[in-house]
Amino acid sequence: MLRMIDKEYIRKKHFLEGWSIHELSRQLKISRQTVRKMLKDGEIPKYNRQVPKPCPVMDPFREVIESILKMDETAPVKQRHTAARIFTRLHEEFDFNCGESTVRRYVRNLKKTKNECFLLLEANPGEQMQIDFGHAEVDISGKRVTSHLFCMRLKNSGVPFVVRTLASTTVKLLISQVFLPISKMYQIRSFLKLL
Repeated sequence: MLRMIDKEYIRKKHFLEGWSIHELSRQLKISRQTVRKMLKDGEIPKYNRQVPKPCPVMDPFREVIESILKMDETAPVKQRHTAARIFTRLHEEFDFNCGESTVRRYVRNLKKTKNECFLLLEANPGEQMQIDFGHAEVDISGKRVTSHLFCMRLKNSGVPFVVRTLASTTVKLLISQVFLPISKMYQIRSFLKLL
């Protein structure tokens, strides 16, 4: 297998010094197809494992861990097993004698979680805001009531502005704004700036 230094040498001779594929093949005693492959792909050569690496400590418990993870797919998010909880269950139920980090690494490989990608959004002052409707359970005069909320956040400052509305529609929001005195809006803004 050719090393990265060989690939760099071939690419340098071809692209910078103008050597032909035939000349590189003859000088380095490798086939022209290999030279073409090196010129086409400038990436670092990587080894791709054909067969998964055996794990003699964890493989006997693989079915147990997979069944726990399978049950977790239908369970509520807060009730799912963490790798630490799986380790505790293996230790208590199956007399498992290995480290927690081994279980965490094994569970991570089984889950094969993908990291989320985030795009940073930036805006000048007053240029962009995020608006959404929501609801919250509140106690009014001793009764539990679902209250509809209009939530707004200016993108630049990040200061939230929340108003209780009659319902989660734009029309109801506009109607509720008529009954909200301007002075109260300024009070809410100054309170939120303190946060």
